[in-house]
Amino acid sequence: MSTLTQAIPAQKTRWRIAIGLGSCGVAAGGQALFEQLQKRIDPARIELERTGCAGLCHREPMLELHAPNGEHWTYVHLDAAGIDRILAEHIGGGRVVDHYLLSGADRGPGSRLTIESW
Repeated sequence: MSTLTQAIPAQKTRWRIAIGLGSCGVAAGGQALFEQLQKRIDPARIELERTGCAGLCHREPMLELHAPNGEHWTYVHLDAAGIDRILAEHIGGGRVVDHYLLSGADRGPGSRLTIESW
C-alpha cells in the first residue's frame, strides 16, 4: 500500500446520532427519545450514541446529527414527532428540519455547536 493511500481516511458510510443524556437531557425526556431511536433506526445505516451535557439545558432534549460526509447539525427542543421528522426528512430525504434546528444567539456567527462531551 502506498503512503498516499495510507494517508487518505476511510469514507464513513453511516449517519451518526449523538443524543444528550446528561441530567438535564434525561430530565427533559431525552431517555425516551433515545429509546425511540433505538427501535426505529437501522444500525447498519445509523450509529446511535449517548453524550453528556452541552451546557444548553434550556434547549434539551437535543441531538447532534452527523452525515457520512462530515457535515453535522444540532437539533433542539425535540419530541417524538421531531425524531420522526429528522429520520424521515433529513436522513431519509436530505432536507434539514428547520423547526428543530439550533440557531440564533446560542449558535454564534459561523460556528457549530458540538454536544459530544464524553
